[in-house]
Amino acid sequence: ISIMNLANHYYKTKDFQKAEPLYKETIEIRAKVFGKQHESYALVLYNLAVMYLEMGNVESGEKLTLEAREIWLNSFENENYINSLSHLTSIYLHAGKLEECKNLIFEMDGLIRILVEKSAAYSSENQMLAYLKTFERSNAQIQTFIQQHPSKDLIQLAYDNALFYNGY
Repeated sequence: ISIMNLANHYYKTKDFQKAEPLYKETIEIRAKVFGKQHESYALVLYNLAVMYLEMGNVESGEKLTLEAREIWLNSFENENYINSLSHLTSIYLHAGKLEECKNLIFEMDGLIRILVEKSAAYSSENQMLAYLKTFERSNAQIQTFIQQHPSKDLIQLAYDNALFYNGY
């Protein structure tokens, strides 16, 4: 974990040249220790993907995000899966791939709703409010995309969301 922490430190200080080899070393270690289908392995892929995107290396960032997304899809790491969808949406929006963004927006929104509905069955009001905060960034991204690229189905999604979240 200390190699990963050091990589994260260098990433946060924008020293990408030092962070990249440490992320790659962590990927190798976690692949050997946990296997390539483990959530921990996916997290390092995702962190490196975020760094690549910030560096302008969109192709590598997209590839690693897709790989992490597949791992999280087959695990119980729903919040991380949503984060990977959000990240892919940003990548595709930057590349002008609006139809792909739209599809990811619908997928992200649907999964968030399922998780919120499941949580509502056993959570107190305070717990629900705290849980909803986990999705603030993703929901803000959804709303921003709808405002910037309105279409009939996206406007309907915004309306449905207003009604859905009004109950919380």
